[in-house]
Amino acid sequence: MTVSVDVITGILECGKSTLIMDLLQSGCFEEYERIVLLQCEEGIVETDEILGEKQNVLLKTIESEEEINDTLFIEIKKRI
Repeated sequence: MTVSVDVITGILECGKSTLIMDLLQSGCFEEYERIVLLQCEEGIVETDEILGEKQNVLLKTIESEEEINDTLFIEIKKRI
């Protein structure tokens, strides 16, 4: 099984959420069976509205670094 990982980082309010939503809407990830989006901050862009249209995208908001652990990935695996 091959897993692709894309990491998008940047300072607060620099347009990361907008970029991700634009990429998802453009169809450039259509080849992927499932997409897990780990969101470490909530941006200005309403991701829920856009992601509601995408059946293969799971959005998980991370509130703190401590949440990034084995339990998180087990939970994600169950949901996809």
